[in-house]
Amino acid sequence: MVALAQTAAPALPPFVTPDQISGAAILPAPPANGSWQTLAELADLHRLEATRTPEQIAHAQTDDKEESMFAFANVMGPHFTRALLPKTALLSDHVKRNEGVIVNPAKKFFQRPRPYHLDATLHSVCKTTENRADFGYPSGHGTTGYLEALTLRSEEHTSELQSHLNLVCRLLLEKK
Repeated sequence: MVALAQTAAPALPPFVTPDQISGAAILPAPPANGSWQTLAELADLHRLEATRTPEQIAHAQTDDKEESMFAFANVMGPHFTRALLPKTALLSDHVKRNEGVIVNPAKKFFQRPRPYHLDATLHSVCKTTENRADFGYPSGHGTTGYLEALTLRSEEHTSELQSHLNLVCRLLLEKK
């Protein structure tokens, strides 16, 4: 078996720039901290917390750790891995590194606290921060997932994925 050499990510221009997209300009403002809507959201979080299963907790923790295109492996198939798709892995890492370009200015603009900062009785199963200036809206995870999915469906990098899918199909046909 041939091992793939680890290479340093090349210096690339930003995937997206603040001039191209402004989260603060396109997103709706979050509800006020003490509003009925925020209180309803916190109640929903308590309901979810009380009814979550160990499987849901494990899934959330896995999702919290995997912020790349490879979070979609359950949809793309077991061969959708960093090791088999090194160019896709580099692209995914590049997209992830640029998520803050969209999210951070919007977080600074909206300044919405994370739910567990609004309600200390919530018990997160994922990593948290004590930094109250690390705001929760818009979601960095949500933005990363959106950007990664959008990139996956783009036609600019499908050749590696298509070659991989062709190989998988040939292997499956050979097994028949």
